[in-house]
Amino acid sequence: MTSANQDPIELAWFRLSCFAQFGPARLLKILRVLKDPRRALEGDHQTLVSSGIEPHIIEQFLSFKEDTRWIQRWETYTKENIHMTILGCDDYPTLLSQIHHPPVVLYWKGNINQPWDTMISVIGTRAVSLYGKTITPMIVEGLCRRGVGVVSGLALGIDGLAHQAAINTQQPTVAVIGGGIDRSSIFPSAHLNLAENLIAGGGCLMSEYPPLTLPLKHYFPLRNRIVAGLTRATLVIEADTQSGALITAKSALEENREVFAVPGPITSPTSAGTNGLIRLGARCITSADEILADLEIVTELRCERAPAIKRTSNDPDENTLLQLLTLEPIEVDSIIRSSNMPVTTVQRTLSLLELKGWVRQVGPTLYVLNNA
Repeated sequence: MTSANQDPIELAWFRLSCFAQFGPARLLKILRVLKDPRRALEGDHQTLVSSGIEPHIIEQFLSFKEDTRWIQRWETYTKENIHMTILGCDDYPTLLSQIHHPPVVLYWKGNINQPWDTMISVIGTRAVSLYGKTITPMIVEGLCRRGVGVVSGLALGIDGLAHQAAINTQQPTVAVIGGGIDRSSIFPSAHLNLAENLIAGGGCLMSEYPPLTLPLKHYFPLRNRIVAGLTRATLVIEADTQSGALITAKSALEENREVFAVPGPITSPTSAGTNGLIRLGARCITSADEILADLEIVTELRCERAPAIKRTSNDPDENTLLQLLTLEPIEVDSIIRSSNMPVTTVQRTLSLLELKGWVRQVGPTLYVLNNA
């Protein structure tokens, strides 16, 4: 379904989804019993009762139908080239349709026709550590270079790093939002450019909420079931014991999907959640290759593995720094002392190596070898 057609059934689903009390469970009742959303939108009290909607909710909905604020949302929907798909439609992601509480209405922008069987959900803490900043691009780019796409939540921290890693390797990435996917509702707003870049790279924005829906706190746990439901496996890279990433991991387990977790230092609070998942049976992962070996859904892609990046250069200064850099963050001051090179030469050489994709800056003065 597309906004350009202005199909009456599409418009009816749109208006129903604008009623905040019609969450996935109630919309599913309407879909299964009434079939046509217009019957709910235009029907009387008894029609809605027959669908299983509670009487007190029906009374609120009958008042809501007189509210015209949905018109502004519809205008945003059409103006920003947002689309929707309905549970049961051909373009609705198959894996998502199989979860216990799939969204009936799914809004999207970009390209919904993704290779869902060869994608993985990547999640983690917003308060990412230097450890997380180092290993997220390393593992995710390693997956992407083998043809694995990424689903995440566009949040600060691990989510943003995972999306960016996919973009860097020209692999599609999908972001599921806990609010509207129109420009004014994107959350966090700091990731608006990231959202636009992932669409430009063949990816997609998704949400079960209509345009102009504010990203309220209680929407995010619901959003997490979609992140987990879109793929066969979820990778948790870094998370504390209170992280929303653990809710996503729980959703994945409840849907009988694979859960991978990256171990971390036992002294780090942001690794307590992932270490706990491993104790509970999540697969311990330290590299992209381990995930590829475990997931039969992508084994055919292993033969397409990109050749390793050549770690030698015709420039002696570059070779000197490549010998000093490791996967552990190293301070620029330490690099200068160890290399016996002038400060300006080190800074220039690091910049050149970063442009080549051979090294990565993970802090204001910290660099690591890019081993993806």
